[in-house]
Amino acid sequence: MKKALMIICFIVVLLSIVFSGCTQEESSFNTDTSNTKSSSGSIDNNQIPEPETIETILSKSESIDSMYYEISMNMEMDMDIEMSGFGEQTALIKIWQKDLYIKEEITTETGYINTSILVIQHPDGTYLYDTENDEYILSTDDVYSITSSLQYFDNHMILDYISNLSSSNFKTEMIDGKEATIIEYSPTGKDSYIYVKLWIWNEKGVPLKGIINMSLEEMIMNMEFRYDNYSFSEIPDSVFSLN
Repeated sequence: MKKALMIICFIVVLLSIVFSGCTQEESSFNTDTSNTKSSSGSIDNNQIPEPETIETILSKSESIDSMYYEISMNMEMDMDIEMSGFGEQTALIKIWQKDLYIKEEITTETGYINTSILVIQHPDGTYLYDTENDEYILSTDDVYSITSSLQYFDNHMILDYISNLSSSNFKTEMIDGKEATIIEYSPTGKDSYIYVKLWIWNEKGVPLKGIINMSLEEMIMNMEFRYDNYSFSEIPDSVFSLN
């Protein structure tokens, strides 16, 4: 349990660099907004639907009350110093979200070590499943879950970061048959270079894919995330039970 939490906290610390003390670098994107002609041969701007803004796309997630999804994560690290237990890490995270409740089932693999963790977040705190005693225990320490480590996918945070981009035209791409808007930016710190690329599902306003490449003083880290198996059906309250 302690090793698994250390791995998660390590990811959180690294990702926090992305969003603290960083300055936006400008990125530009182009889309085709050429006019079309009506049957009479004249330009008819009324026939061209206005493209959705990124603000409109992201706001769609606010109407989702209940959601299940899975995140596949792959992280590769190249370090100038030897650090036991780190290198390539993979994780499968299953997440149930409903109102203020979140349940996470996290399976990680680092080297030959496999670890599973169950976390349930209630309004009154975060509960970790104790396999030895077969019960959930309220954490008395600061425990960071995978959800909090992936906070750069939070829509409000995304809007904060792209608000200073000079271009508001973003490319689109199909991901598993779903149209997604691509957001790219490079927040940079004093001793780091970071590149972030996100694919946001136009229909629902939630992520489908993400890439983060970091170059720090003694380490290069590349992370890929795939969001799959979304379900927006009502989740029973029993899923978040601590019993």
